[in-house]
Formats: sequence, structure tokens, C-alpha cells
Amino acid sequence: VVGGSLLMGGLRSMMGGGRPVMIHLRFTNRGTVLLRFSYLIRFGGVAGSSMGAAFVHTLDGGTTTVGATLFERYSLTSPDCLGTPASSEGYNNAKGCGFAGPGDIDDGNPSYPLSDVPRGVAGCGTDITIDFYGDPRPSPDFRPDHCSRGLWE
Repeated sequence: VVGGSLLMGGLRSMMGGGRPVMIHLRFTNRGTVLLRFSYLIRFGGVAGSSMGAAFVHTLDGGTTTVGATLFERYSLTSPDCLGTPASSEGYNNAKGCGFAGPGDIDDGNPSYPLSDVPRGVAGCGTDITIDFYGDPRPSPDFRPDHCSRGLWE
């Protein structure tokens, strides 16, 4: 389970006291991955690098479930998901993943609504109660019954 992650040539995940830490990796999922309230970035890099590769590679019977996550790409038109299609808990921004859950945007558009994830969906305010910076999720100051997609409120 990865909650509140930033993937950009590395991965920030909630580990140790609920605070994000940086670990560098790339993964191909052949098991089970649950990705929630994360922000994944990829861009065209140096020739021969893997920075342009899809975010989600699910193979060999693996399952990937994604909720309230932002996929962002720069200078790339390739899909964000490959292999076995990932499941959606809703409120994701992606391109080419085939997400069709409530609030999903699957056209690669980098614009997205703020605070549109209802409490309880993808763990909003239940399993996930702090954002990347340690602030409360959902924010008590702006739509307190809704969370924002991605890392922060």
C-alpha cells in the first residue's frame, strides 16, 4: 500500500511515523499495489533513460488499484498504464489507463478539481488523515468533508 507518494525517478511513501521519506526505485507490479493520494511525474529525459516509461506496469497476474492520484507528464504522449489494466477507486487524473470511476479524468489533462474527493472514498479522512506536509486531510478550512487529489490539501 502506497499512500501519499511522489514518484519522479524515485518514490516518496508513507513510512515510519506516517511521514514521507524518499526511496529511489522503479517498479513493475507482479503482486498487489494500492496507490492513493499520490502524485506521479514523468518527462522526456535523456536518450536511453526510463523517465518516459509508463507509471503503472502491471504484469503476471498482479493487481493495481489507484485512487485520488495525479499522473503528470511533460513532453510525453505515451499512456500512463501498461499491462493488466489498473482498477480505479475514482478521482484520478491519468492518460490511457482506461479509468472510468467517479471523478476520473483519463485524457491527460493536467487540470483537475480541488477538494472533490468525498470523505471515505479512497480513504479520504478515514485511512488517510494527513497530507504530504502533515496537514489534516481533509482540510478543516476548505470543504471539510472532501479531500484534494494528490499529495496535499
